[in-house]
Amino acid sequence: MNSAYVILNYHDETRVISLSNSIALLDPNSKIIIVNNNDIGDASFDESKFNSPTNIILLPSNGNIGYARGYNIGFRYALDYIKFDYLFSVNSDVIFSKDLIHKCERVLSCNKDIGLISSRMKTNGEETCCCWSLPTYKEYLKGNFFHFQKREPYFFPFSTNCEFCHVDVVRASFFCITYNALSKVKGYSKNVFLYDNENLLSVELLNAGYKEAVLTNFFYLHNHKTGKNNYKLLKYSWHDHLYYLKKHLKISHFKSFLFTLTFFCYYSVIVVKNIMINRST
Repeated sequence: MNSAYVILNYHDETRVISLSNSIALLDPNSKIIIVNNNDIGDASFDESKFNSPTNIILLPSNGNIGYARGYNIGFRYALDYIKFDYLFSVNSDVIFSKDLIHKCERVLSCNKDIGLISSRMKTNGEETCCCWSLPTYKEYLKGNFFHFQKREPYFFPFSTNCEFCHVDVVRASFFCITYNALSKVKGYSKNVFLYDNENLLSVELLNAGYKEAVLTNFFYLHNHKTGKNNYKLLKYSWHDHLYYLKKHLKISHFKSFLFTLTFFCYYSVIVVKNIMINRST
């Protein structure tokens, strides 16, 4: 089985290099595509930093074009120039085993209806949400009042008696997709920047006749660091959520207006509250 890997680098060179070197040891015959997002011309990030430079393909993005379009550069390159059966899309902050790689490939090879698979996930030693159902309009509207409450993990369907469980959507931090599935959907939607990538990809896979699944007896580690509130991302959050609602759920103009109104009303309160807190400290 031939596999390819795509990693998006955004000011995270140290972990990208470490992850790439780890993958080269776990899967020596693979090709590792690194999309350098908004880091053009960084002399500290070149092929000489890698233990197996022949495995590495460095691609520029010509600016910060976002999570979805950044990964799409790698997906498109793999489809056009690399012979592979399976492609792993991995964030720079994940750790996974050789056994997990082989298990993903084996399950996909034996279940042609599954186009994309992942595993359960741990963050800081605790199991965290790795998958969810496709969100509804009511969930998004409710989220505007409750700050997009964290989804609970799919604990109950994860029976260790079954090697995998069908789910609607898996988290984008780690997944394996087949060549056939990727060649049909082409990757993430080009119309979103950072949010709803997974939801829209799930919709496209369903339309193409594929399911998503999660391995029930395997975990990967997601060493995600939560940064400070970045209010510049609010416009992307609003735009991407609204695009999903219009594209997938076909919401009306009134529902679009109501979502926008509640979104900015709530977040304006959050912004003002944080400004007042910062001023008082």
